[in-house]
Amino acid sequence: MAFRHLILASSATLISLGSVGYAQTPNEPEDEQQVLEQVRVVGSRFVKQALTEIDPEVRLSSEDIAAYGASTIEELLEELGPEIASGRGRGGGSPIVLVDGVRVASFREVRSYPPEAIQRMDVLPEEASLKFGYGANQRVINIILKPEFSAVTLEVELGGPTEGAGFTREFEAGYIGIKDSRRTSFDGEIETDDGILEADRGLADSAGDDSLTSESEDFSLAGSFHRPFDTGFRVTLSGDVEQRNTTEFLGLSELDFVLPAGSPFSNTAVDTEFSRLVGVPGPLMSERETLDANASLSVTGDIDEWFLTSITKIGQSVTEGTTDRTPDATAFQASLSALDPNVSPDADLTSFLNFRSELTERTTTTVSTNVLANGRLMELPGGRLSTGLSADLSHTQRKSETRLDGSVTQTDLDRQIGKLQGSFDVPLIHEDMEIAGFHSLTANVTASVSEYSDFGRLFGFDGTLSWSPVDDTRLLFSYTHEEGPPSMSQLGDTISLTPNSDVFDFVRGESVVATRIDGGSPDLDADTRQVFKLSGEVKPFEEEDLRLSVTYLDTRIDDPIGSFPSIDAELENAFPSRFVRDANGALISYDTRPINYVEETRRDLEWRLTWRKTFSSKNDSDDQSRQGRGQGRTAESPGRGDAPPAAMQERMMAFMNTEEGRARLEERYVAFQTEKGELSAEEARARFQELVATEEGRTQLREELRGQFARGGGPNGASSNSARRGPPPGAGGGGGFRGRGGRGGNDPRIFVSLRYVMHLEDQRILVDGLPVQDFLSGSAKGSNGGTPDHEFLLYSGFFYKDFGTRMSVNWKGETQVDSGIGGPLKFSDYATTNLRVFYNVRPTSELGQKFNWLQGARFSLEADNLFDEVVQVSDASGLIPLRYEGNRLDPRGQVVRLSVRKQF
Repeated sequence: MAFRHLILASSATLISLGSVGYAQTPNEPEDEQQVLEQVRVVGSRFVKQALTEIDPEVRLSSEDIAAYGASTIEELLEELGPEIASGRGRGGGSPIVLVDGVRVASFREVRSYPPEAIQRMDVLPEEASLKFGYGANQRVINIILKPEFSAVTLEVELGGPTEGAGFTREFEAGYIGIKDSRRTSFDGEIETDDGILEADRGLADSAGDDSLTSESEDFSLAGSFHRPFDTGFRVTLSGDVEQRNTTEFLGLSELDFVLPAGSPFSNTAVDTEFSRLVGVPGPLMSERETLDANASLSVTGDIDEWFLTSITKIGQSVTEGTTDRTPDATAFQASLSALDPNVSPDADLTSFLNFRSELTERTTTTVSTNVLANGRLMELPGGRLSTGLSADLSHTQRKSETRLDGSVTQTDLDRQIGKLQGSFDVPLIHEDMEIAGFHSLTANVTASVSEYSDFGRLFGFDGTLSWSPVDDTRLLFSYTHEEGPPSMSQLGDTISLTPNSDVFDFVRGESVVATRIDGGSPDLDADTRQVFKLSGEVKPFEEEDLRLSVTYLDTRIDDPIGSFPSIDAELENAFPSRFVRDANGALISYDTRPINYVEETRRDLEWRLTWRKTFSSKNDSDDQSRQGRGQGRTAESPGRGDAPPAAMQERMMAFMNTEEGRARLEERYVAFQTEKGELSAEEARARFQELVATEEGRTQLREELRGQFARGGGPNGASSNSARRGPPPGAGGGGGFRGRGGRGGNDPRIFVSLRYVMHLEDQRILVDGLPVQDFLSGSAKGSNGGTPDHEFLLYSGFFYKDFGTRMSVNWKGETQVDSGIGGPLKFSDYATTNLRVFYNVRPTSELGQKFNWLQGARFSLEADNLFDEVVQVSDASGLIPLRYEGNRLDPRGQVVRLSVRKQF
């Protein structure tokens, strides 16, 4: 415990310093998480773009982001949904997050940043992650922050199910300040959930009151500091502490006894069995307390042609748990067997019981360091060969201890990892070569070798070919071969038992309450994963922000590591020792500890479509033009319509020397180009960045801007297009304070994102010689059925003036599980719809003008599972098994939440 208190004290000291920088830890499920690299652009055509030859799949402007109405970056990524999801690899699809092209040490550092601080956000495909020392199994999110921004944000969210119980409260406060390449942030959050009991949904029976959802309390505190030095290096220091407490009720214990025939309380000539429900003295409980603390230090800088990053991280996670076990009632049975005339079958059991609890403590400590070098090696006919070279070292120690009935079980595992990875982007053809059918052709080759102290040497390889036959069309081919070990948790967790777990027994076709066994398996082997991907993306209309992509994904895993997701005949035939049944065949306990299967194969075909549109409004243009004439002409404007040409050019030159000025000029340049119709917004931004990167280009840019301003009245004034766009990021005006920027403009904006998946194959071989499990045709993928043939996900939103709305629909097709005695179990298709409506109080809004103190506030009303949909489950006779009653499958149902957010 001393080390835990030291971590807490160190983190508190770190957050109070405020004098140095910032950083991030990988968002991976493995216990031995390694700190991976930060990356920045060197010579990219886009400022702060991630160093990779692969173009972004999605690019969001600050106005696009504002239209989502998200309160934090974490919420924004949730809303992006199908645009950033990935079905590849072992990482669960969570994206890698960069800030200004640099990998942050932990997503916790930036998850509470307000979206108003974002100038642009790019979403890159999985293959881009190879440049950052990862495998090609996670998308990359590059968040470009505004050059100057400052805000204090407070938010309160209250809500819960419309049926009652499960009420939640969330209180969050944060500060972020960005100026002169310095960045400082703090944030804290408190979240509570009352949980839902069976009695709250009318499900409680003689077995006692179980929890349908757990009670929980979450507390978190984080801080980061980013500082540049005159040497050209930048230092980032960050830390976070998070504590989570949960309580779950497990119902009452059912104890079996025998009343002897000779007992004075017996009415028969034979022994009689009977049962009693007992608790401690109430329902059994499981309580968990988890404390997670991390601190990171990163240093980045340029050395000659290389951009270097070094990250060092220390972290510790401690979990303490208490789980009540079935009481020992042997004393009561002994009294019955002794024919004690003072002990009847219905006597008070309290004095006879020996109450039992299982105490578990698990501690994971990780220390890691990473060095990354990104650079360009040589000039080839198709472009410059670039590379990312990384080296990782980490040490992880995991201790587990379980105490029960006076006995102690302990495990003490440690793992050292050394990893080397090299990634090479090889440009083969570019557009200037004017080869028919080839707008561009780029290859990537990545290889890695890892040495695990407990597993030996493992290898990884990725090959990618990106071909663009014409502009706005891209085909991508990739192949991945990766070896991966089990986590230390899967290997070494001590065994724990949870009584009264609700589960459906597919073998007998019945709902049962049994004891679940969890823990680690020390004999696990590493798995080998092979993934083939073929994808195509097209932007069919030059003037429309509409993109369509199709992806075929073929995955094969040898020796996959999995738990026991369901209780079915196929699993029990393969691993009979994992299931214990009584003499009548009823399930008593099941063991879910992980195991190596033989093989898994999956094939999916996925379609994605995204569309964004801003509709011009004449009235809004006039309003904004008046605002531009009344507010936009400030001493900081780069030029004015009535200024002499020389003075205008002098102001533009001064603005090109500051990040904020360049950002504002870029917005004006894009507005003029799109108004003329010669370039799309994306093409105009690309051209601006190309020009501003060289002295020759800046001279040309000044001439273009000077001519445009002379015709259009200056970058803040007369042009109707630039007026419609409103003040640029960091210009003040619409935001109410310097650097807070606009809320998405007054023009109506709409966005739609669709993701449709057709599952072509999903199979698993449990043991050689046994039939293949086919999850598309009768096998149980988990307790909620098999794999549907089709899935569909829709995200959409509309924003106009101060109002916005978002809606998502998640539909899954029907499945069927071939159960045993009860016949097949059918799971219906169903769709879950979420809706959110929000209102921004801006200085120009009616409410903001009437109540100044409300300016900067946002009111949101959100409804999850709007139509209270739940999958319908029925057996061969049409009956709904107890385990699959609607309130058990989804005890929350329709949830309504109200939030109030205020930004200062």
